[in-house]
Amino acid sequence: MHDPPSAYSRAAAQALAYASGARELANSGTLPLSGLQRDVLEKFYPLLADVILEADLREEGDAAGEGGSDEKLVRLVTGDSVVRKVSLAYLLQRVTVGDLATAEPLLAAARDALTEETLAEEGPFLASLARQLAALGANHRLAPESRPWRMAVDGLLLRGAGVSMEVHEELLQLLLAAAAHLSPAYLAQCLETALHVSRRMRKHYKRRLGAEAEEVPVRVGRSSADVLGGYSSPGSASDGSALAQQGRGAGHTLRSTYALFTKKDPRLTEALAPKLFAFLNAG
Repeated sequence: MHDPPSAYSRAAAQALAYASGARELANSGTLPLSGLQRDVLEKFYPLLADVILEADLREEGDAAGEGGSDEKLVRLVTGDSVVRKVSLAYLLQRVTVGDLATAEPLLAAARDALTEETLAEEGPFLASLARQLAALGANHRLAPESRPWRMAVDGLLLRGAGVSMEVHEELLQLLLAAAAHLSPAYLAQCLETALHVSRRMRKHYKRRLGAEAEEVPVRVGRSSADVLGGYSSPGSASDGSALAQQGRGAGHTLRSTYALFTKKDPRLTEALAPKLFAFLNAG
């Protein structure tokens, strides 16, 4: 009769499962990857197994650490595409199940490791992350402006607001859902940062479509491809507040979605967000 698997062996098996998924993605030809580096096999997967083991043994409600990132993990994520894909996939999985104690150090590592160049390759991850944060907030499992929320929004989503229109839209839905719980100064900062970071992307849409990107109708509901780049994004488009759902209605454009913030939140004044109002008035 076989002995039951130990917690560590389960963690190792899960790490290998993530590794297998990354290898499948690598072999698909969508990523410019060479053979696995020695550091990946000898350092990263044992490190990931330890993280999974800690998550498995952690008692529900245990607090996270101090919010810093693991320098070794940052170095590995920075240096290898497979490590990056596996780390982000596991991070998204922990956010999805609401395990923020495990997600926090992974968010910190992603924040510190992803350059502007590599961030631009992670649009599906960023869009999925925004959706899952909104779902946690809707279920009162994540407070807006909490440490993990700020790590994700400030450290990843705002930086990636210009990666794709999908990421930009999902960020706006997240902010709409959380707006009533955000300080007006921070909300104004987020919106104006998103506008600034997305300037090049919106100009690209204008050239490609022959129209202002902000007048292009936003998608209603979920993308037709919810599993992209190795990331799964469970949850529904209705996650979030009623205000956020208005931003997904038929006929809404990027500009009108931004306008929802000022219409529904009188705290958001022109004096507080002059660039936002200039964008709205330009239409």
